[in-house]
Amino acid sequence: MTEFNKELAKKTRYGVPVWGNNPDTFQDFEDRAVWWEKSLKPSEKKQAVAKMVHQLSGVPWRVVNDLSRGDREKLCQAGVQELLNFIRTTLIETGVPEVGRRFGEYLGRFH
Repeated sequence: MTEFNKELAKKTRYGVPVWGNNPDTFQDFEDRAVWWEKSLKPSEKKQAVAKMVHQLSGVPWRVVNDLSRGDREKLCQAGVQELLNFIRTTLIETGVPEVGRRFGEYLGRFH
């Protein structure tokens, strides 16, 4: 396996972009996710957010998983870019201690 392929393997799982929860690598993850979504067939795009969430771990996983069922469904319907925006605003820009306070504000956009 070439060095490039080894590095790419760390950034994807089953072809789905993976983030290592490091804020310094979020932009790379975001770029890969956007390009990945564009490569999907229209019928596959409905499952894109669910596949990406399935690959999350640690705090990002808990933040998304702790959403109500209805809010998770809305996030899935909104698409990959909204998932990325949600992660960016709740974890990257505000920091983990602020996450709880920001949930209501962010999700209010979907109501």
